[in-house]
Amino acid sequence: MSKYERLTEYLAGLEVGQWDVTFHTLEGVLGFPLPDSARLYQAWWSNNPRAQSLAWLKAGWRTNGLDMAAEKISFVRSGERGAAAALRSEKRDGSEYLTIAEAKEGLALTLGIDPLQIEIIIKA
Repeated sequence: MSKYERLTEYLAGLEVGQWDVTFHTLEGVLGFPLPDSARLYQAWWSNNPRAQSLAWLKAGWRTNGLDMAAEKISFVRSGERGAAAALRSEKRDGSEYLTIAEAKEGLALTLGIDPLQIEIIIKA
């Protein structure tokens, strides 16, 4: 379990399309201080697959509108996770199917690329 799991859960529970937050408030959600690199490097906030960014990507959010001087970040809903979760169903044995968003995420981690670079086509 990632130390950023609390952020994933928090974002998944939000009912808005955008969440503007200060670093201080975000630290309250996480339950621990952000690392120094979050305050020093814009790249820390990128939507590339790393521990912190996977927390918001898994919940179906992306970062946008970073203001390093004011220590503020905006998260915007990408819609992938919410739509995928709504389509989730169970197999006859009670286990769950893998959603397309989860499949893309797993492939992205395996290949070391951004999940947005993966396209899954289903032919029926």
